[in-house]
Amino acid sequence: MPALAGDIAAPASGRAPLLGGLLKLLAMQSTTALALLGERDRASGGAAMKDPTSSAYSFAYYVDVAGREIDKARRYGRRFSIATILIEPAAPDIPPRQPRFPPTDLPVSADVDTGWGTASGQRAPWAEPPPASNGHHPKHGPFAMDPAELAEILLDAARDTDILARVDENEFHLLMPETTGLDAHACYRRVIARLAASEKHESRLPRGLLMGITTFPHDGQGLAQLLRIARRRAEATKDSLIHRLPHDVRSLGQVVDTLVDLVAADARRTEPPPSTAGLSQAGPAPTRPFALSAPRLLELALPEAVALAVSVLRSAMRGGNAFVVVAHHPGLSLGAAVRGALGTPRDDVILHALDIRTVPGCDDVEALCILAEHGAYAFIGRSQGGLVRGVHAADPLLADFLAERIGRAAGLRVFG
Repeated sequence: MPALAGDIAAPASGRAPLLGGLLKLLAMQSTTALALLGERDRASGGAAMKDPTSSAYSFAYYVDVAGREIDKARRYGRRFSIATILIEPAAPDIPPRQPRFPPTDLPVSADVDTGWGTASGQRAPWAEPPPASNGHHPKHGPFAMDPAELAEILLDAARDTDILARVDENEFHLLMPETTGLDAHACYRRVIARLAASEKHESRLPRGLLMGITTFPHDGQGLAQLLRIARRRAEATKDSLIHRLPHDVRSLGQVVDTLVDLVAADARRTEPPPSTAGLSQAGPAPTRPFALSAPRLLELALPEAVALAVSVLRSAMRGGNAFVVVAHHPGLSLGAAVRGALGTPRDDVILHALDIRTVPGCDDVEALCILAEHGAYAFIGRSQGGLVRGVHAADPLLADFLAERIGRAAGLRVFG
């Protein structure tokens, strides 16, 4: 019987040609397989899988993966989250309006002069309408980082299983499989940490960078709906109160008083003047999308504030897991109420009840920050004479910022 290749009985001189031929055959097959794979990718659009200017994937590939993730989540009852990250574009250069006088043949009337804001019979100059924009934009908006560099930071903050896609020059989507809302917030914290390390930003989302998060199935059942809500939430963060907080405000006591002063000033500016309070023809003030996140002043008796805190906590727990940071001290307080409402420790609630009375300027501070699967809530203020006066908002950026600041004041790192 002839000796087989590899048989120890076969002479060495006979095995060498056979091994050489086998290696050549394997090399040819490997080359052919790689060529076929490349041709298949080109035929199916695989060449456009990656964004050409960054390390992110293309949006077409992202939509394909997200569609499969939705099918998997529906079939097996799993969750996933989507984050939309936007770089706010720069405002166009618009020259200042030039004053000019109205036409001399325009009849003088009380209506016309009232529209000009002048007394009847006077010819005050009005403003020349701005010329049409020529499309010129400054080089950078409020957030000056190059989008390709931002993509690297986002990838560094994401996990290996996450998919980052670039939609256009200033928009990214991050798909996070098997991720709850709180886990997605952990990714948000990692993004902030990477930005703080690279650009020396404070521990908050920098102005001009917008980020919104949605979670399946809480926020929607389809990809289009989830992306739409994530984008709206991202755009809403542009008006977060933390962007108006001066960077030189360091201590927690200063943060409390500055936030209250900012919102109180806003409330005074938005109050209608007495002369127009009774006009029925005036329509309601226009509302912005997701206006619920707008901060508002809160003045309540302490028992009513406690009842509000318990109500907010119960609403947060309806969606599943919740993360809570609350100022706590013996007696009637928001912290005591939250702890009483939770009862025994729960696996679905992470609670940090912190006594901050010894922190300078915080002996009378009441605070509650909640991050939940379907939203966020923040309150901070002072309790004096049985009256609680402060600021509250359904603002995830504010809730995150205050939770981190309260933990820092108490000497605790509340976010992992």
